[in-house]
Amino acid sequence: MQKIQTSTAMILAAGLGTRLGSITKMMPKALVEVNGVPLLKSVILNLKMAGFSKIVINVHHFAEEIIAYITENDRFGLDVHFSDESNNLLDTGGGILKAMPLFGKDESVLIHNVDVITNLDLKAFTNAFEQTDAAASLAVRTRESSRSLLFDNNFQLAGWRNHKTGDEKWVANPLTKYRCLAFSGIHIFRPKFFAHLPVEQCSVIYLYLKLANEQKVTGYLHDEGYWFDLGKAEQLPKIIEFLKNEAL
Repeated sequence: MQKIQTSTAMILAAGLGTRLGSITKMMPKALVEVNGVPLLKSVILNLKMAGFSKIVINVHHFAEEIIAYITENDRFGLDVHFSDESNNLLDTGGGILKAMPLFGKDESVLIHNVDVITNLDLKAFTNAFEQTDAAASLAVRTRESSRSLLFDNNFQLAGWRNHKTGDEKWVANPLTKYRCLAFSGIHIFRPKFFAHLPVEQCSVIYLYLKLANEQKVTGYLHDEGYWFDLGKAEQLPKIIEFLKNEAL
């Protein structure tokens, strides 16, 4: 198996951030600060520390502010590109498909949601993936969530479930034995497997369930350390307090 160096990452930063209420009325979610540091900066620095040298950022809500912030900070010494969704918000999957021309077809690309705060070892995650022949790997945790990914005994993606509505989507036939885990908003994939797909609005989970019909899509369990998703305004004080104590 030929190991391919992963040096490109994409930050999904095009969301509207409506669940943060008044916080994002005048600024993009990507620039919301946690203990004085914008979310976008934290993700970029973590990626840089893990060895990533090229960053693709998709933008929609307050796109100009995000681009200006990156420019003012000298692109953090990295090769930064933007995928502009100002005229058409494409969701997590569609955003990746639109950015495909910015990726090398023979490299692997790590995807990181801008609102995810974690100490997951991105280098270890990437290296573990590169030692396999999988088409993609999704970081997952054992935690409460309204939606979960379902994996078989070999940790292959087998399905998805919405616990509130009861809706399920299976790659093949429904399983009776499986692991139910929450998606962490961080994943890695080989672009060549998406190269033939048209750009359309869709979720990344839809893409991975479709891909899992033909290729190996695995889970990467990271129950150690911390993980937060800044989805609602009331979560912000709790995250700030936790990270303050973590730094002591």
